[in-house]
Amino acid sequence: MVADVPAEILFQRLQEFIKLWAKYIDLFNHGVDGHEPTIEEEKEFRKLQVELTRRSQFLSLAVPNGIFNQWPKIKKLLGDTPSLLILSKEVPIQISSFKSLWHDVSIALNQKQGAIRQALEERESKKVRKK
Repeated sequence: MVADVPAEILFQRLQEFIKLWAKYIDLFNHGVDGHEPTIEEEKEFRKLQVELTRRSQFLSLAVPNGIFNQWPKIKKLLGDTPSLLILSKEVPIQISSFKSLWHDVSIALNQKQGAIRQALEERESKKVRKK
């Protein structure tokens, strides 16, 4: 586990991650809508992938009890979608598979918010009792 990160910070990081995850699918959809991606769009997409990777790894380590366990699925999706240019040339069934994986992770993230909040609150209450 990462150094003892306050529960409020972890929950805030989770919320930020969910927003970035939504931005990822927006860029993804824009990349597969039939137009050639620009250099700026490609850079933004790759920068977003790096940020999602970094934050996902942090949350996997920092959130207690292995509750943030979506890193393998996130890693697969990010690894299979290296650029908008490649995505723009993918076959429809593969695009659908990528969207389905994104959606599965999104549902899991939303479902786990409560469990993560509860685990963080329990951790905080244990710290308070020890003091």
